[in-house]
Amino acid sequence: MVPVLSVAFFFISTLFVMLFFGDDPSQLTKMIWFGLNIAYLIHLLFARKIVYNPKTNKHTDTVLKRKREITYSPEINRSLMPKNEFSESYKEIKKDLIPEPVKPKRHYSPDVLKNEANNLKNTFVENHWDIPFYPFVSVNIDKAKEVKFTNDDAVEFLEKELESLKQMNFKKLESKARKALRSLTPNNEVGVPLEEIESVLKEFSIDKTALAIFSDEIEQLQTSLNETIQQTEKDLAIVGSGVRGEQRVNEELGMYDYIWERLSSARLNINGQSVETDNIIISTKGIYSLEVKNYAQSGSYSIRVTKDGQWLKVFPNGNEEPIEKSVTSQMNRHIALKQKFVFDEWQKNKGQDVPFIPFQPVFVIANETVRIENETDLPVMRASQIYHHIMKQPDILTKEQVSEITQIIKRNMLPLNKYGYKEYSTYLQNIEKELNSREKLLSEAVELIPTYIENVLQKSKQ
Repeated sequence: MVPVLSVAFFFISTLFVMLFFGDDPSQLTKMIWFGLNIAYLIHLLFARKIVYNPKTNKHTDTVLKRKREITYSPEINRSLMPKNEFSESYKEIKKDLIPEPVKPKRHYSPDVLKNEANNLKNTFVENHWDIPFYPFVSVNIDKAKEVKFTNDDAVEFLEKELESLKQMNFKKLESKARKALRSLTPNNEVGVPLEEIESVLKEFSIDKTALAIFSDEIEQLQTSLNETIQQTEKDLAIVGSGVRGEQRVNEELGMYDYIWERLSSARLNINGQSVETDNIIISTKGIYSLEVKNYAQSGSYSIRVTKDGQWLKVFPNGNEEPIEKSVTSQMNRHIALKQKFVFDEWQKNKGQDVPFIPFQPVFVIANETVRIENETDLPVMRASQIYHHIMKQPDILTKEQVSEITQIIKRNMLPLNKYGYKEYSTYLQNIEKELNSREKLLSEAVELIPTYIENVLQKSKQ
């Protein structure tokens, strides 16, 4: 069947020569006319056409006189079927219409498959008998061991802890686990049945489901590590700020130790309550209880103490936020306990009436950065102002009384409180070590699959 377009092209080309060159065209014109028609006749003879037969619901692929019937997919629009074998769309559709010949499926002996799987299993068990095969690790960050330190020692501990945590990274381990998961689906073009070797791996809980969960657990472990690092940084900032503040104040006060008696980090047990004081100064000028605060080292906010004794953070945008603890009420409660305790002990030792000496509160801001607005009569000052504040007071104690009160406090002082911290680094390092051994085990286990395929092929050729 000659396409209508081909016939139309033939007559149009002939008419074109007759109209433009008359009844007696030149020799050159005849050659052009003859060449055009011969060229298109060759095209018609060799053109490939796909002709649809509605009765058989098939297309005939015609090249010269050779015909071949091919199955046509009804989903493809027949009007879109290209007629030209040189078009790209035809080549693409041809791939779908004329599938590649399927290679015959190769037969493998069940005995060969089973024997090779068992051989690899025995070798694998022999090499890894001391490693637990079950790949899951129960990770609970709260199981980390608790250790206790004073604030001074806690700073050193937290610094080392943070350094150790930052050296850990589970992302590479997770990537290796994902790679092992992908290796469970190898390139198996030769069609070796994998059921036997997959059954061996499953005995060790190594399959796609187990490895997917294992990879997810490592990912969650990395998330826990990141959160632990953030919390450790926060703890270090809080504890470190307080310790550095106390050290600066102690350096300032230490210059005047020849004038007064000073008890640093004094802790007393009064009526079952633990009462800690950053510094107690006993001098002829009285007894002073110093509470050190190191707020806003960076100057991100200022401090305002309201008339009713409330401490507020004041931010540059005008917003105010109460400081977590009631600083004033805590100071008042501790002073009441301490001055009664000293009075009772002094009276007990002397066996006679002794004067009641009140403790004087002093709030010390340990940095020079934060701005302070004090609306009360409470003494809130920087470390450099303490000496002048005390020395301008009148003498109310004799040197003997200063010595007696100092000895009472010293005799009853207790070791500093220790606070609990989680030793996350040691716990996570043990987890990391265990995971690394299991990841190595998994990587070697999934390598059994290509080894199995290779061995089966070699045995089948024999």
